[in-house]
Amino acid sequence: MRILPTAWKTCGSCILLLLLSPVAAVQAFDGDRQGFALGFGAGVSPLARLRGTDAGAELTENAIGWGGSFAVGWGFTANDLIMFGNNLAGFSSSLYGDSSLQTFTGISWQHYFGPPGRAFYLTAGYGTYAYDWHGSRHYICWGDDCNPPPRLPRGGTIGALIGGGYEFARHLQVGAYVARSFPENDADFSFVHANILLQYTWY
Repeated sequence: MRILPTAWKTCGSCILLLLLSPVAAVQAFDGDRQGFALGFGAGVSPLARLRGTDAGAELTENAIGWGGSFAVGWGFTANDLIMFGNNLAGFSSSLYGDSSLQTFTGISWQHYFGPPGRAFYLTAGYGTYAYDWHGSRHYICWGDDCNPPPRLPRGGTIGALIGGGYEFARHLQVGAYVARSFPENDADFSFVHANILLQYTWY
């Protein structure tokens, strides 16, 4: 499944919202969480896990890589924001190639427990989850029988995100997030990734 085109489409849609919203031009970036918000994050992914089965054999991968996020949304109270965006983990996969991504894309609610600049927060999201890889897939061997890993289904599955952290300065926060897929049945591949991110959110 192709994550990079999906991510670019998401970013393009968010940028279009920024350019076309007249209300955003008035209320954005005034230091108050109410109104338009735009955020980016970068950090590490201590876990990017894949689990599935192929011909009765269980496939498991636990990788470490980099993490990132992008979100655009609206603060409808001083402490509550609705955001749409991506939370992703990039890593080198031992099963599916040298460059792989796990990506959650969806809508999330974020609640702050204090004023801007010094506040803990929690977030929860719902959307889609997808996996993408680049380059040649590595072969998996059982004894003398070597085969490439099975191709993952095209398109995304249902996904969810939970997380939280601390806003230690106005617009700056550090957070930890866990996102996972919900396969349609037990035979499908399932994915989960965790991110620790430093984020900047304009509001």
